[in-house]
Amino acid sequence: MLPDELDEIIEIPKANELTDKKRLEELANQTKTFTRDDFSKLLFRCHNIIRNNDKLSPEGAFDEISKILFMKIRYEREQATKRQLFSKSKFIELKKAHDEITGGVGKPFYQELFDRTKSI
Repeated sequence: MLPDELDEIIEIPKANELTDKKRLEELANQTKTFTRDDFSKLLFRCHNIIRNNDKLSPEGAFDEISKILFMKIRYEREQATKRQLFSKSKFIELKKAHDEITGGVGKPFYQELFDRTKSI
């Protein structure tokens, strides 16, 4: 069973480090602290990227970031018993499965995810 609180490990051990207990302990104790300031800077950076790439107004870029955050929240709530995080790799995995099932016909994957957030 997983613990109630999970810490992100910054560096995954390499195969040749698996037998070195001291190195494993060192890697396990290296966690990234994500402060409010870090989050604000990241959010601002994402906002600017979305605004500039999609040529949106500041409000439109904020709406797009909101959709992404709501999709993440919704997915993690649905998967709460499995303690599954919605990461970039999980997004790619789910998108690939969606594309295989639909064959590229119907709603795009991001729209399917967004539609799930409407009930939040």
